[in-house]
Amino acid sequence: MEVTFTLFGIHREKAGTKTHCVQLEHDARVQDALDALVDDISSLEGYLFDDSGRLREDVVVMVEGENISHRQGVATALAADSELHIVHQIHGG
Repeated sequence: MEVTFTLFGIHREKAGTKTHCVQLEHDARVQDALDALVDDISSLEGYLFDDSGRLREDVVVMVEGENISHRQGVATALAADSELHIVHQIHGG
């Protein structure tokens, strides 16, 4: 199945593209999609994952407009033609 990423901010800049599609198995989860994205665009790895390989706390991933932290995190199941958005969380005060 194919899923499409839309990248924003630093992720778009580092990837050199606004959107990117990846091919996944039919039982894929968000982690599988992120791994495939980094396989295709290695420059994103340090901007998505920390040194232990976990999704960075300042990265927001949304599936069909819903933050994965409100679902099952990176274990969230994907459907064919899912749309994922990656946004860098803004901190400040």
